[in-house]
Amino acid sequence: MQHVGVQSLLKVHIKNKTYLGANGVETQALKDAELTLTENSFTVFFGPSGCGKSTLLRILAGLDSDYEGEVHWAHPPKVGMVFQEPRLLPWRTVKENILLSADPTFSEQDFSQLVEVMGLTEMVSHFPGELSLGLSRRVAIARAFASKPNLLLLDEPFVSLDAPTAARLRQLVRTLWVDNPITAVMVTHDMREAVELGEEVLLFTARPGSIHDRLTILPTDRTSEATIEAKRSEVKSLYPHLFET
Repeated sequence: MQHVGVQSLLKVHIKNKTYLGANGVETQALKDAELTLTENSFTVFFGPSGCGKSTLLRILAGLDSDYEGEVHWAHPPKVGMVFQEPRLLPWRTVKENILLSADPTFSEQDFSQLVEVMGLTEMVSHFPGELSLGLSRRVAIARAFASKPNLLLLDEPFVSLDAPTAARLRQLVRTLWVDNPITAVMVTHDMREAVELGEEVLLFTARPGSIHDRLTILPTDRTSEATIEAKRSEVKSLYPHLFET
């Protein structure tokens, strides 16, 4: 998708971010990490484990303000976030969980359309304990979209899922984002996910993390299994160290 006349939504420069580990040792997570996000773009943070991707995502979400640097928003963001764990309330039904933080303008028709796209229509009266992990992830993603955010943050939303379930969820997220364009940022260590969903992939160095390079993902890069694998292989051959876990 090409975005015409887009505006910068966010400019970030994290000069330094450290945290105190459980062992009492101070660790530098980010150093001189800079990025700009444009309206309605889909950006992916990619890099080895522990390189500060999720830390930067938490800073964008406003969940971490203990850093040296600057975060400038063009206008205050309304954030929808999908964590690695679904974080559903077990005593509420699927419908109640989705509507928990729904925007006031989110109508019953909006709800019906959303659960239909996510394949949850038959599950709306079920409780989280009755759902598989894949279905729970669908509910968490639907909940984020129901809040009608202008910034969607996804922290490895497909981790630990079997391959077919993860592939289906990626397709659903892509469909929702194309139909409802918003600024989205996703953290992953899976280049396949980055190619299937992202428009721009930011490549992180090892810890302390900074942004080493930027890749543009074209629509032609994800037209088939062959083109996705070709792009993944190309990136791996250029940056083999980024695939280390």
